[in-house]
Amino acid sequence: MTVIAAATTTVAHGSHDAPRRVVVVGDSLVVGTEDQLSATFAEHGVEPRYIATKGTGLLSDQGGQGHELKAVLDEFPADVVVIESCCNYDGTYRGSDGYLVDQDTQDMWDSWDREARRMVETAHEHGADVAFVITPRVIDDTWFGHLRDRIDHLNDIYRSLDVRLIDWDSALYPEDTTDGREALRMPDGLHLSPAGGDVIAATTWSAISGAG
Repeated sequence: MTVIAAATTTVAHGSHDAPRRVVVVGDSLVVGTEDQLSATFAEHGVEPRYIATKGTGLLSDQGGQGHELKAVLDEFPADVVVIESCCNYDGTYRGSDGYLVDQDTQDMWDSWDREARRMVETAHEHGADVAFVITPRVIDDTWFGHLRDRIDHLNDIYRSLDVRLIDWDSALYPEDTTDGREALRMPDGLHLSPAGGDVIAATTWSAISGAG
């Protein structure tokens, strides 16, 4: 797991004061928008740390992001942990019975839910608030269009967690349509263009600072 440090300084669990230290966990959606996120954080005097690697998800490396989060929080007492995990799963996670968990099954949803809740618990134990990203809808008839149902399932899990939500989908598509908003996404239908990255950076700050 790659930990990407970004630069520039606390919100206790449950507080809605503007944070000064933020940990962002994610996959390629975060990697691709790190510059916009970091610029927005710097504008507000926030020091971020990133746990973000392309192609990873909450089940990668047997929940490796959760272990990495604990290690980062042990040495970097953050006010808020932002978690983005769109959809990546390669079928290599083993359940408590030792068997591989198949993709897009109830076992996968249940395992994902457990790992998400474990990360929330880890953040709270370190005094940090938590915000989960609602992944923006994938565009139909694109390279990643087949992930629509998976993304919907995982977003439902995030909505069930009783944490703050950062709704990237509503921010990109406030009128609930992609028409006229094509410039916000890359041609693959999943990743964000620079313009889309600007939107989600502002949305993320608004959500975690209480400004929205």
